[in-house]
Amino acid sequence: MIRLSLGFLVLVYFVYLGFFSKNSWIIHHNLTSKQKILSKEIYDIRDKNAKLQKEYLELKNLEPQ
Repeated sequence: MIRLSLGFLVLVYFVYLGFFSKNSWIIHHNLTSKQKILSKEIYDIRDKNAKLQKEYLELKNLEPQ
């Protein structure tokens, strides 16, 4: 009976660590999702920046010298 209770407590402790601690699976999953979103935003901003730089340089060349 005592071994069963101790085993159950150990199991509950590891489940707690896996889902609710600082290094839990849930936190890892959330951070991975945020990383994907931020990576997409970075590529979108790079593309927008490249287009704006091209437009700026084209407009700059149209100015009289």
